[in-house]
Parts: sequence; C-alpha cells; structure tokens
Amino acid sequence: MSTTTLASIAMTYRLSISAADLLGADALSTYEDALSAALERAYPDAVVFVDARLARCDESTYRATCTTVDGVELHVWRDGVGRVEIGVDPDALAFAAQEAICESFRHADETAWERACEAVTV
Repeated sequence: MSTTTLASIAMTYRLSISAADLLGADALSTYEDALSAALERAYPDAVVFVDARLARCDESTYRATCTTVDGVELHVWRDGVGRVEIGVDPDALAFAAQEAICESFRHADETAWERACEAVTV
C-alpha cells in the first residue's frame, strides 16, 4: 500500500500481442479484471478504471492519470522497457511518495500478470 492515498486512477493499458497470445481469447478482459483488482487492493479508497487494448508492440505499456485525495493530479506510465515513471509537480508530492506510487503500480502490474496467467490455466 502506498503512503499517498489516491482518489482516482484512470488507466489505458496496451497489452502486447505476445502477452495476449499467452492469455488467450479473453486476454483483454482477463487482464483488465486482474489489474483493476490489484490496483483496488493497493488503493482501496480509489475509483479505478482500466481500459486494456491490444497493441502491436514488444512489451506491454500503460499510462494512468490519477488524483490524490488532496486533489493533486499525477501521471504514471510504464514505457517499452519496463520502467515505471511518474509525472507530478515536485512541490505537490514528496519524492518518497512518488517512489511509493511507482512501486505500487509496478507491483500491481506484476500481480495482475500472475493472476491473469492463473485464470487461464485453471
């Protein structure tokens, strides 16, 4: 759980074709459900919306627009090499909080992948 409470998370997730092939016919909905659940566990008070789309790319990526309970807007994204980054006014959110949010998104993505894989192997 992050030290900063998010009030909302709106994410567009671009699932790579190779990842979708591993998850099968319902890959997008399977991953949307798994990632939504992981983010809701990390931020139980947040309204979470995840829109997964198939992308012709080597690695899955995402972009999220979030708002803290204090009204600070921030952007979190995962680029094509797996790094999770954050964009926010540094005066509005402490560096430690920024790092905690990045780590919680990284963990949510990893957890979602594990859960999605488990769902298709059952």
